[in-house]
Amino acid sequence: GTSIAQGTLMQGSLAYFGGNPNYVWRHWGCVSPRVLRNMKSSLRQWTDQGGSNALTAEDQERVRKAWVAERVAEEDIPLSGRRD
Repeated sequence: GTSIAQGTLMQGSLAYFGGNPNYVWRHWGCVSPRVLRNMKSSLRQWTDQGGSNALTAEDQERVRKAWVAERVAEEDIPLSGRRD
């Protein structure tokens, strides 16, 4: 994977490695429809995701739209994540 710059919109998932909890981070544009569906099945609304209140208004709108559409916007997908 590629580095995620500080201040960049990203998504984290709790995972266990060797029985120890850790977070796996994704670039926002690399969040798959499956990840969004899984989030929707475990959260009532996107704002229940930790850290949502710390997002900029622009990033909140990006997440809200992806939540409804169950996919991130094409313009958010980096070249490295495109399957053209």
